[in-house]
Amino acid sequence: MLQRELGDLNLLNENPPSETVQLAQKKAQTFVTALYKNVPVLDAAARASTNTFVQRGIGFVFQHYALFRHLSVFENVVFGMRVKKRPERLSNAAIADRVHELLRLVQLDNMAQRFPSQLSGGQRQRVALARALAIQPKVLLLDEPFGALDAKVRTELRNWLRELHHQLQFTSIFVTHDQEEALEVSDRIVLMNQGHIEQVGTPDEVFHQPATEFVMQFLGEVNFFHGRQFDKVLETEQKYFVRPYDFEIIFTKTNQALPVTIHRILTANSVVKIDVLDEHRQRIILHLSHKEFSEYALTIGQTVFIRPRRQLQVVNESC
Repeated sequence: MLQRELGDLNLLNENPPSETVQLAQKKAQTFVTALYKNVPVLDAAARASTNTFVQRGIGFVFQHYALFRHLSVFENVVFGMRVKKRPERLSNAAIADRVHELLRLVQLDNMAQRFPSQLSGGQRQRVALARALAIQPKVLLLDEPFGALDAKVRTELRNWLRELHHQLQFTSIFVTHDQEEALEVSDRIVLMNQGHIEQVGTPDEVFHQPATEFVMQFLGEVNFFHGRQFDKVLETEQKYFVRPYDFEIIFTKTNQALPVTIHRILTANSVVKIDVLDEHRQRIILHLSHKEFSEYALTIGQTVFIRPRRQLQVVNESC
């Protein structure tokens, strides 16, 4: 149980059985139960209430938009504001001003009269976010909001959401299975596996100081070694790990380097990905910049030596 209020929190899940992953269902009671157990940002009165999400001050953005197809963009955004009880409901003029303000924020004010079928996937999700923000929620819950979009649009929306979050300063809980998305969007991450919290921390903490082997493997490619493989670097039989970009390639044998043979080279990426095999034919993954690759002039079948650039970290098998 997380005993603190959190700002932009990502619940990064590996498998669906956990209670918090179930909050991705459209059954409000499941989501709110998980929210109460993990992030006590609502007061006792709200927790005891049987009111709707809107009345509790909770906004919800679904993976598949959940927009009303028969309503325009404007009417979709205004929906939550109109179902509020009368003492809390704004005047029609104030509601219209609020909707146009939100549509400007999500860069869709010129599409207010269009229908969801006339929008792209990214635009629909912006409408869904504007609708969730319209009620000025205490907490915004996002259930894999970019999961149905292509990679390029997801990247654009991640950057846009991050800027919007800093601009409006709202509390959000963002559920995702996308590691890159979690690391980019979050201020704090709760990484879960089979309903068990593996680690809680900032993106830098969970990536550079992973608490368990699961966290290491889930947050990016990693190579595992036993102590005796690097004679003077690893002097025990403990398990260590090295990220692909943390290797240095040298061309002369030393006691601190491991001989490997280059097996495969992939250059069509932002980094050059190289698969090498050690003397036991164990696969090791290396990442080089294109500049480094050009300078090294590596070829398939070539034998080189690799060593870690920095001290290796011991793997904890479990929390």
